[in-house]
Amino acid sequence: MHPGTIWSNRLKAVAFAFGLVLSLFSALNWWSIYDRHAPPCSPECAADFVTFYTAAKLLVDHPAALYDLDHQFADQKRIAPSQEVLPFVYPPITAMLMAPLAWLPFSNAFLAMTLLNGTLLWLSLRNLIHQLSLSQDQSHWLILFTLCNYGVHQVFYQAQVSVIILFFLTQYILSQKQGNDGRTGAWAGLLCVKPQFFPMPCFYLFLQGRWRGLMVGIFVSTALTIGAFFLVGAEATQHFFLLLQRMMTNDHDWWNQARSMHNLRALAVYWLPPEAQAYFWWSSCGLVISLVVWINLRARQRPDTFAACWITNMIGLLLVSPHLFAHDLTILILPCALFLVRFKKSVPAPVGMSLTCVAALPILNQSLPTITATALLSLFLLHFRSTAATLTR
Repeated sequence: MHPGTIWSNRLKAVAFAFGLVLSLFSALNWWSIYDRHAPPCSPECAADFVTFYTAAKLLVDHPAALYDLDHQFADQKRIAPSQEVLPFVYPPITAMLMAPLAWLPFSNAFLAMTLLNGTLLWLSLRNLIHQLSLSQDQSHWLILFTLCNYGVHQVFYQAQVSVIILFFLTQYILSQKQGNDGRTGAWAGLLCVKPQFFPMPCFYLFLQGRWRGLMVGIFVSTALTIGAFFLVGAEATQHFFLLLQRMMTNDHDWWNQARSMHNLRALAVYWLPPEAQAYFWWSSCGLVISLVVWINLRARQRPDTFAACWITNMIGLLLVSPHLFAHDLTILILPCALFLVRFKKSVPAPVGMSLTCVAALPILNQSLPTITATALLSLFLLHFRSTAATLTR
């Protein structure tokens, strides 16, 4: 066996072992939430699924109170040992997505959400491996990246919706690669269940002049969003926008700490004085968006740069997202798969291991705040420079 292959297999074994240890930690958290409706760190912390389950129950029984924090807290206390409310901050279309869970007991609903997330993650990986024609070695590193991705583990034991977003984005990008604008727009429209991930895919369709896909995306998103707001009524709609305003202007709520995020907002809040934070955040977001626009406009006539272009787009989307917690980093599976495409059949072992380290980086965020945000910004700038050099040749 070639020495390079031997070292690659050894590093894969190390990454796999680390992923198993992380899986054990996640399994303990998952069982605690399934069994007693709270993670081991309770009462200092709460399970995200409590707020999703409460929202599903409120939508079915009392939709007007969907964003009433007193109603949310009263229901959450009946489900879990909650000391403070964990607000439901998603649009009502997300509550509609969760509504079928309201007819199940909490533990069974939590299990159902876990099975849904597992199925969608498997489908996303299978579609990426098949549609991008990844070799066996490339597929191994993509699976190891997923296994070591701390965001993926948080999705499963918190029963978050980030894998649903990953599935929608995967279908969106693969449909776009196949040139199916109608299907591309439909998948983009479904991203309204987590609105911060909706603008960039539609913006890309605008930059590429794919008007049919853009119109389909806007129509699907508008119909689902407005229809859901009509369902919950004017009072709940007013409460939603007040809560949204609070999220954007208040960094002191225990459930909305920008310092715990992994985006440009986290860098601004953690490292700069209050008077400079907004300026840095908005100007840095403007810079990232400008670089994304430049790359996409230059790549319009270069179909061979599709993968490179979308690596830039995805990392840029994460950086400018106003709310980006660890579970959202599940989305990094997409740029990882697109990055692996550039290697022939065999991925250099140091590259594969570096990818798995990036996947696990959020574990260090408590002791090294903003390390993940700094790494994402560095990767974005490095990849932009590399892609720009290719496009200007």
